[in-house]
Amino acid sequence: MGTGTPSVIIGRTSEEVMAAAFKNLPEVNNYAIKVNLCTIASSPVTTSVESVRDVITRILEINPDARIKVVESDATALNADIAFKRLGYTELEHTEVVNLSKDDSVKADIDGLIIGTLNIPLTLYECECLINMARLKTHVFTKVSLGAKNLFGLITRKDKESLHPFLDSIIVDLIGFYRPDLTIIEGNMGIEGRGPVDGLLRQDNVFIAGDDVLSTDLVAAAYMGIKKVPHLELAKKVLGKRDIQITGKAELLNNPYPYKTMGFLPCSTTGLGFYVASIGRRLEMLGNSIAFVGDVLGAVDREMLKQKISYRDAASMLLRRATKIDI
Repeated sequence: MGTGTPSVIIGRTSEEVMAAAFKNLPEVNNYAIKVNLCTIASSPVTTSVESVRDVITRILEINPDARIKVVESDATALNADIAFKRLGYTELEHTEVVNLSKDDSVKADIDGLIIGTLNIPLTLYECECLINMARLKTHVFTKVSLGAKNLFGLITRKDKESLHPFLDSIIVDLIGFYRPDLTIIEGNMGIEGRGPVDGLLRQDNVFIAGDDVLSTDLVAAAYMGIKKVPHLELAKKVLGKRDIQITGKAELLNNPYPYKTMGFLPCSTTGLGFYVASIGRRLEMLGNSIAFVGDVLGAVDREMLKQKISYRDAASMLLRRATKIDI
């Protein structure tokens, strides 16, 4: 994302939206395309190979010598390598498919809302332009499954389900760290109700793209008629509100047929469950910190002798260990 006003385009055809979105894409050497392969089901549940092929073609028009990688990671119930093969991604030309869970990686201390240290796949570490391809879907846990939620797939660990109690904070941390250069949300066919996999299909013929993932998601959620999405509201508080420049067919935002989401009781029950689970996880983190407090303070004492670290800094180290997770 640039430093100017975020720009989002919305339209009825992929061609008009993509042509406008790619006008300002930077010419670099290394591109990564994050697709949405939450299962081995085909589009519209997942990103279609045809759409990715079109993106690759557009990248090569900008830089014919570009190195392009299509990326996804393993999840609790997903093997990315199997998904790549079954959905036809391994047959794509001029690109390489990368399972981020098997990629070499580096660690970065980001000190986010909940993430302390983030494991960064080497593909993303070397990436100069990140393109984020999502689908227009509802989600039983997060209300919507759009560009920001798609970044959850950049986490390399397989047991992602264990991170659900902290989902909103994790997504905000990922938005702030990765900041995709372009987010594309395809809604030629959308999913409502019990998304992102088991919901009802609806033909919408709408495409949305923007240079800021939060702004793009806010526009998409507005089109869907879904308000107060928890992770988007949190992102606005942490990363700042957006003054969005909307181009294309802005009148589409007056959608008379809002997307159906899960009923109040199921959503409330799920939210309560995550809240209780998050308390349990935080208590576990605190307990582990207390259990190892002797070792921690011992290490701090040695450092204090060498570098004169204050007890305040020592307390901060202990607090971080009790309140942050490393993923």
